[in-house]
Amino acid sequence: IWNLMPQGATALKILIQKIKEESLRIYLFSNAMIFYSISVPNLEDMFQLPIERGSIKESSQTIILSKARSSKIQNLSIELMEKICRLNEQNEKLTHFYSRQRQQLLN
Repeated sequence: IWNLMPQGATALKILIQKIKEESLRIYLFSNAMIFYSISVPNLEDMFQLPIERGSIKESSQTIILSKARSSKIQNLSIELMEKICRLNEQNEKLTHFYSRQRQQLLN
C-alpha cells in the first residue's frame, strides 16, 4: 500500500519513527513509578532510537524519573498483590509437602 502513495517510503519511515517515539514515551510513563532511573543505552537498544532529547544526566547516561505519589487505590492494589503472592507461595509449599508425603505413603 505504501508503494501506491506519493513518497510512500518516506511516509512509512516517518510513521515508524513516530510509533517508536510514542512507544518509548508510553514505556517511560508506565514504568515511572517502578524505576528510579533508566539507562539511556538500554532504551536506545530496546526501542531502536537514538535518544537525543530529554532530561538526561550526562555523566551516567541515565534518565532520572521523578517519583509521583501513589494514589490510595494503587497502594491498596500493591498491598493486595503482595498478599496474593505470599498466599501463592504458601500454597506451593503445602502442595509440595503433601505430594512428598503422599509419595512416601505409596512407596
